[in-house]
Amino acid sequence: MSPLASLQYLDSLINHEIHLDRARASSFKLERVARLLKELGDSHKDLKAVHVAGSKGKGSICAITASILQSAGYKVGLYTSPHLNNYRERIRILGSAMPNLKRTPGVRLKGADSDIFPDCIREEELRALIGEIKPAVEKVRSCADSGDLSFFEVYTVLALYYFYKSQVDLIVLETGLGGRLDATNAVDSGVAVIAPISLEHARILGDTIERIAEEKAGIIKGGGQRVVIAPQDRRVLDVLKKRCRRFSIDPLQVEGSVAFGGAAQDIDGQTFDLKTVKAGYQQIRLPLLGKHQRENAAVSVCVIECLQDLGWIIPARAVAEGCRNVFWPGRTEVIERDPLVLLDGAHNAASAKALSQTLREILGGRKVVLVLGVSKDKDKESICDELKGIARKMIFTKADHPRAKDLEGAVDVRTALDLARREAGPDGVILVAGSVFVVSEARRYLLTVE
Repeated sequence: MSPLASLQYLDSLINHEIHLDRARASSFKLERVARLLKELGDSHKDLKAVHVAGSKGKGSICAITASILQSAGYKVGLYTSPHLNNYRERIRILGSAMPNLKRTPGVRLKGADSDIFPDCIREEELRALIGEIKPAVEKVRSCADSGDLSFFEVYTVLALYYFYKSQVDLIVLETGLGGRLDATNAVDSGVAVIAPISLEHARILGDTIERIAEEKAGIIKGGGQRVVIAPQDRRVLDVLKKRCRRFSIDPLQVEGSVAFGGAAQDIDGQTFDLKTVKAGYQQIRLPLLGKHQRENAAVSVCVIECLQDLGWIIPARAVAEGCRNVFWPGRTEVIERDPLVLLDGAHNAASAKALSQTLREILGGRKVVLVLGVSKDKDKESICDELKGIARKMIFTKADHPRAKDLEGAVDVRTALDLARREAGPDGVILVAGSVFVVSEARRYLLTVE
């Protein structure tokens, strides 16, 4: 298929990410994903998987875990969402031959569509795969009882098929929405991970934190599975432990099982000691900022230790190297130095609170000029409440995306950044936050050579 035809075919599928306000719980049907996988030979059943669900931090946990596995010499399929530049970066294969992905702040790219990750699926590979799976997709779409396949469902199946054909050793999957009915839950994972859960997508997942936890706990399915639970609200923990008891699983609860020491942080990253029930790791260097990222790294290390129990050979050296080399942009990312410009996709109150705490620690009381834009389904007031204490001025913006919320006085992202530069001056600090769509647009503008 040509690049245009491939893009048009993907665009022909219903995309709940763009029109989330139209989605309902009934919009998600795992049976049709299973039907599509069966049409492709159920090759996904040969994949070994780590599966991560949650409300915040799940992408970082996936990235850190995959980086550690790569450092141990494994060929790792990594599937995450959403993307920053293009759909291809959601599907990656990390291998020992891949370069260090760190980027020096201030170095610009040659074009807005430059690949953030050189290990993502190539355009020609994506085109070929779409052409290969299209007959199966159309067969399932023609079944009256299936309902219409969504973009995320088809793209998830495509990723799994790609990982199988590429003969990866292990895959790391991030859920899209929820867990129980998420397309990624068609895979049976050896390790299920529950990142911190908070109120989100209440209209689809449930209007209480307990109901949301029940949906996300759906990735816990037994069958010898190991379960790692990040620090959680007590109500969430009760739900998750009940789910584990149903399958006679004794989960590894990160809170109470790990201890930190010697933590130090600056604008370039943080260093800390980590002690688990199995081992001690000294002076881990992590380029991701904030206490929450330290906790995400601890979750990843616990995942690695579960994999070790299952027979995977992962030396302590790989833990240190994988943490040091992880690259996960758009998360308190330093994009420029003069003035200091940071990007963070904090999209709810819990994420905004963690971001606020991080900036208080690394900025030493300096106030930021905040460029804020949110999605329609997000609570702007709660995000503002968490960030207003670190901001000396707020500039509202609206991303060029169907899900972007109209805020009073909002300007486009480029104008907002120009206003922020004038307000901050060369010695100031600019923070872009509120949604991944705003961060994505700002990142492209700031890094692209005109």
